[in-house]
Amino acid sequence: WKQIWIRSCVGAVAGGTLLTLVLSGSRGAWLGFAAMMAVAALRVRRGLLWVSLALALGAAVVPILPAQIIARFDTIRDYENDPSVQGRFAAWEYALDKFPQRPFMGGGFGIFELEHHKASHNSYMEMLGEHGSIGLLLYLSLLISCFMVPISIVRRTRPIPDLNWACDLAIAIQLAVVGYAVGSISINQAFFPLFHCFVGLLASLQIIVQKELAERGIGVSLKGRKSGKFSIP
Repeated sequence: WKQIWIRSCVGAVAGGTLLTLVLSGSRGAWLGFAAMMAVAALRVRRGLLWVSLALALGAAVVPILPAQIIARFDTIRDYENDPSVQGRFAAWEYALDKFPQRPFMGGGFGIFELEHHKASHNSYMEMLGEHGSIGLLLYLSLLISCFMVPISIVRRTRPIPDLNWACDLAIAIQLAVVGYAVGSISINQAFFPLFHCFVGLLASLQIIVQKELAERGIGVSLKGRKSGKFSIP
């Protein structure tokens, strides 16, 4: 009964989150969710089944959505006449124009609001404009690590039943990072606290798994069958 209640509560939270995401009207959130579903279909156990259920639920909900939400969907196709999208393009163009002037360190925190008088509406452009190429490379290295390290953890822990929890957690973090990375294309959330919580959580998980594997005589490397280290920078 305990597992039934836990599964029911988790399912209710997941369903409520999906409904909130659709009703939010955020096109970036929709694209991020679509990317998560694509990765989930490949990485999650019975992923195709869960993705199919999510798509079926989405198809059932669409006819009863408010008219303004449907209109919001349509703006994705007509982005050329959408002031919101064009404003984002202008902010990105500003960052690219300023890059040659401050190529390495950028203009500092808040440069978009101070000079462009608008938000960057893109985490990558936010890093490029505020912290230059160095900041952007550091940010991208974190994102790539948060996608690649779970692959190594899953490969080493999936065959071990009592470490399946680490496998599942790594996949969950990977999916969350995929949604965040895609959603960041249209919103400036480079310093979103939850993402950096994921970085810390994944680094801790990596250390725990390394110790567990070492105690079993399997080895401490998470890079694969060969020796070496592959960790979050």
